[in-house]
Amino acid sequence: MSTTTVRFARYPGESARIIFAPLFIAIDRGYFADEGIAVEITEPEDHPWAAIARGAADAGIGYIDYGAWPQYRGHFKAVAVQERLSPGRGLPALLARPQLIDDGTLRTESGLRGCKIGLADRRRGDDYLTYYFPLRRGGLTFDDVQVVPVPHGGPERDAALQNGEIDVIIGRRPREAAKEVRRGFLRTWRFAGEIEPDWQSRFIIYGTDFIARSPDVCRAFLRAHQRGVQDYIAGTSSGKPDAEFLPYLAELSCEQPELLMNCAPGGFPADARIDVAAVESDIALIAQAGIYPAGVPIDELIDLRFTPEHAIGGRQ
Repeated sequence: MSTTTVRFARYPGESARIIFAPLFIAIDRGYFADEGIAVEITEPEDHPWAAIARGAADAGIGYIDYGAWPQYRGHFKAVAVQERLSPGRGLPALLARPQLIDDGTLRTESGLRGCKIGLADRRRGDDYLTYYFPLRRGGLTFDDVQVVPVPHGGPERDAALQNGEIDVIIGRRPREAAKEVRRGFLRTWRFAGEIEPDWQSRFIIYGTDFIARSPDVCRAFLRAHQRGVQDYIAGTSSGKPDAEFLPYLAELSCEQPELLMNCAPGGFPADARIDVAAVESDIALIAQAGIYPAGVPIDELIDLRFTPEHAIGGRQ
């Protein structure tokens, strides 16, 4: 069997490895090799979707609306769900100042009124919706909070937290969130499906050139990846890594076992089919907020050919 190399762009840094656990499992256990695929992982300094758009990668992950941005339009499509939030499963979290949790201010989402929320980029649909859903449950909008621009990580975020400039902020990587909790800046307030049940929060994306050039390889890549997902789900069936899976996951993710036992497992779905109706609903929300380019149809963003053709039921 001949081997085809697929260049996969991931978020950079060791602490991001946990986000790609199924990918690393599938590589380590030979599932890609079984399909005649060699995976070359790249860590672009900017974003996976940017790397795909400039031809430096074939595949990666991102949120659905990135493909509509003018600089990326036509360069990639979402082909499968990489993470779907569910009760007790999902890596993203909302972190809050401990005082606001202890004094009951954030007992419900309505307590967000007047809070200072850290938002890396209000134009990004996934960041926007991570706050939009809890605000909506609290009967609030972005007009009821103070948005403070702050990145997902780095010294600027650290300074904002240390100076008390942020009340609530998104945590994307469990290791970094745990550090902020240990330092006393934050505590986990909402995580996984508590943000929004069944929300498709990340997608596997393929470059349109890759799709046109190698559709059979596109299908094979997803088959192998989903075998890794199945192993991950089996190893975390209790909601925590089991005794056999824990050391293996710790080695692949470069995370301490203690962290893996104290954070929610990833919401990597066994059924990776895209819920088109839910995507349309999300796009309508971000379009209403003025952060989705007008006139970009959904079929420019999604290609359903590489997973079963019919969509699944999702959020109501």
